[in-house]
Amino acid sequence: MTVTKTSMVDMVGFDVAGEGMVQVRIAKLTHIDDTLVERAYHRINLPPGHDIDEAMAAVNANLADMGYSAVGEADISLIKANADVQWTPERIAAYQAKLEAQAAADEAARLAAEQEAADAAAAQQAELDAQIAAAVQEALANQGGAGA
Repeated sequence: MTVTKTSMVDMVGFDVAGEGMVQVRIAKLTHIDDTLVERAYHRINLPPGHDIDEAMAAVNANLADMGYSAVGEADISLIKANADVQWTPERIAAYQAKLEAQAAADEAARLAAEQEAADAAAAQQAELDAQIAAAVQEALANQGGAGA
């Protein structure tokens, strides 16, 4: 009984939202002798301008960890050809602008949260200072009244 695990690109598509993501589905096939006993899928979305060779090297490393064969060069060439069609300079620029805008929004939210926390801490400190001042004044008033 021979168990063989192979992988192959099963589908290459693109997002219908127009962002330019190249979607790849890789079939992971397990055969015992010549009989297919399991078919599972591994998916990856590649954003516009992404390094396909780097992404597929990571996918192949993951597949190897699971005992499957690497995605072949012919399949990777198919992915690249699809990306060449989808990833126009305008789409790449729009995607990069979206990432930059999201990063700026995330940074603004982080700074606002930090400021809110600092304001809350300052308000707590002011309240504590007021309580201490009131307690000191009360103690001084009580000392003055006790000595009379």
